[in-house]
Order: sequence, then structure tokens, then C-alpha cells
Amino acid sequence: MTVTWQPGDFPAGAHYRLCVDGTCQERRDAAFLNLDMPEVTGEKQVTVRLVVTDPAASHRTVYDRSAPFTLRRHAPNGEGCGPVVWSTGVRADPVRGLVSPV
Repeated sequence: MTVTWQPGDFPAGAHYRLCVDGTCQERRDAAFLNLDMPEVTGEKQVTVRLVVTDPAASHRTVYDRSAPFTLRRHAPNGEGCGPVVWSTGVRADPVRGLVSPV
């Protein structure tokens, strides 16, 4: 699961928190977040939530969006070669929210 955004979309030094069905990853001052979900072994709908806070403004929340997405099968090394992963790409848009595809 990867969520991307344009660097200028959010304040410099922002704090990002990505959660997928309750499993979360946090990062500061980034252009993407990646969350591995090795326990997923089939197509599955998940709820994705991204919260962005601005430390320069007393950690005020500047973005808080969630949406459902479906994890799909990907074989990055070709069919018949591992690994097989179940993932999706999402873009965080300040106006439209979480959108797919990346």
C-alpha cells in the first residue's frame, strides 16, 4: 500500500500518519508513505486514512481523509516468480481527497 502526494500540497516539515485497517505508519517531511501488509493473501477491501499535521502551527490537522480501496494482486517479477503482493496505489489530493490510481 503506497500513498503519494505532491511535495507542495502540504506544509514543509509536516507529520504524516497513514493507517490501513488500523495498522499505521508515521513519517515527517516526506513525499510518500508505504505500508507493508504481508498478512494479506487475497483481494480485499481496506479503509485507508491519511492524517497530516503541521508542527509549525501547534500540530494543527491540515488534512484528514479516509476512503475504501481494494488491494489487487501484483507479481512484480512476472507470473510464476515471487513475490506476489496484494496492494494498491493512492494519491492524496488536497481538494479531491484520497484518489486512485496513483
